[in-house]
Amino acid sequence: MRQSEPLPGTAFAIDRWRARLHLTPDQDEKLRPIMQRADNELRNLRAVDLRETEGILDRARQMLEDWKQRLKQSFNVPEPHD
Repeated sequence: MRQSEPLPGTAFAIDRWRARLHLTPDQDEKLRPIMQRADNELRNLRAVDLRETEGILDRARQMLEDWKQRLKQSFNVPEPHD
């Protein structure tokens, strides 16, 4: 995919694909709900992926903080000052 093209599944991308296909009005009418369902599914997947990614990053941050605290306690290392 070229950098200038929108992500697949966005409304703008759907309109571009429909224009490129040169559909008849009947074909367009049949294709529109299929493409809309696909767009909705892709949006839902991205939302789930984003939530899962945020959860992973939050756990990683917590693990890092826990590690820093254990290190500080083990070696009696003072916190750095900004």
